[in-house]
Amino acid sequence: MSVGKARKRVALQPSEARSSPEGPTRVDRSSDRLVPFAEAAEITTLSPATLRWLRHRGEGPPFFRLHRRLVVWESELYDWIAEQAAKE
Repeated sequence: MSVGKARKRVALQPSEARSSPEGPTRVDRSSDRLVPFAEAAEITTLSPATLRWLRHRGEGPPFFRLHRRLVVWESELYDWIAEQAAKE
């Protein structure tokens, strides 16, 4: 029986996943800021536990790890909030 190597999962945001002949598409983030997890919970008025559960299920804002911290781009957080409001 052979043992395979575990694959490392790399999550790309939809806007970053598109490639062109010059390489991956870059998003201009010069006017955007990174929002820490705790602040995102305050902005969304969700408890940190609920936000963690949504992230676990893949239904929350597009958080990513920056060293040990979970962060999200502010514009993407507000886009996610608008998507949730549109579902109602």
